[in-house]
Amino acid sequence: MAWLSGWDQRVKLTIDNTDIDAALSNFPVLVYLSTSSGRNNDDVSFVFDELTNDANRKKIAVTTSDGTTECYVEIEKWDDANEQAWLWVKAPSISNSADTDLYLYYDKDHAENTTYVDDTNTGNSHNVWNSDFKAVHHLTGADAAALDDSTSQNNDVTASGGTPVYNSAGKIGKCVELDAGASEYLQIADADTLDGWDAFTIEFWVDGDNLGDIANGVYRFLLCKYATVDNQRAWSIFYYGDVAGDRTQLNTSADGTVVASSFHRMNLANGTWYHIVWRRTGADANPELIINNVSKALDQTETCGTLKASTAPLDMARCTYSAAGRYFDGHMDEVRLSGSYRSDAWVKATYETGRDELLDFGSEESAPSGLSIPVAMHHYRQMMNGGQG
Repeated sequence: MAWLSGWDQRVKLTIDNTDIDAALSNFPVLVYLSTSSGRNNDDVSFVFDELTNDANRKKIAVTTSDGTTECYVEIEKWDDANEQAWLWVKAPSISNSADTDLYLYYDKDHAENTTYVDDTNTGNSHNVWNSDFKAVHHLTGADAAALDDSTSQNNDVTASGGTPVYNSAGKIGKCVELDAGASEYLQIADADTLDGWDAFTIEFWVDGDNLGDIANGVYRFLLCKYATVDNQRAWSIFYYGDVAGDRTQLNTSADGTVVASSFHRMNLANGTWYHIVWRRTGADANPELIINNVSKALDQTETCGTLKASTAPLDMARCTYSAAGRYFDGHMDEVRLSGSYRSDAWVKATYETGRDELLDFGSEESAPSGLSIPVAMHHYRQMMNGGQG
């Protein structure tokens, strides 16, 4: 296998094809580095042993299976002290018929790889996320100002309410913990890329403290793009309690006044992470709900045309349109908005990589010495002959 010139160490990463139901292109793969990573809880702390500190985090490269074609990498978080790192790698192609290999190179003496590797919302890290992504928020950061959009859309968090707990333990790296009683929320300023969709996929990881048994008539908003006037309703996702049982619900609007509601009755356990996906193939199609890679039959569904191009901000954990007391309480992580319909295979792979169940890690490899075979044999004969040629 060819070796990327100039790099001293590498480790092979293998994507298990049994988790890939159809071939994928330009898919963002989570590479979690730690003492217990991937499907087999592999110890890859040797990466940190080589790089030695956070400052060397960009002295890495990821290639495709040929060992030399580089992939774009976003560093969500690098924590040398605790030997943990969360990277997002754009895999050009992933097969569903055979395992797909990648190689992670690392070398503390190498220059920073600013052509292919960078921190969130910096340099070429945007290239990990294709143009169908309208916003990607890992929600890792020390405050609201640090919660940047990973895509080139730059739909960054611009405001917050209360005092959310930042860098709380998340499903993937760190996340934001919100307290409904303290009216805590995050907000993204209005942008054309956040509504007006025909097809869409809205997804996030959530771990709620007040979703397990909601009282009749109580709302807990998760994501909401509504203004304080009816004609600026675009879409919202919330959990709601009624006399027939709790339900997770998507409201959409094509004209800003008439709301189409789709919901599934389900009691979500408190203190449990869920990957929630709402998606639609196009205007006037019924929405679909997937939770933890399981498609859910909807108790009610209504079609809606192209979503209203609202001027409302996008709220996380509350709704500007709603009355007080409709805040979400718990942890939110990895919020992604796509202006396209993500396939079943894409959703499954996203769920598996989010659980760190997609990769296997090989053993550490060192760069070849560079000696040709004839020269190497000559040195071997010298050694066996006591140094004589």
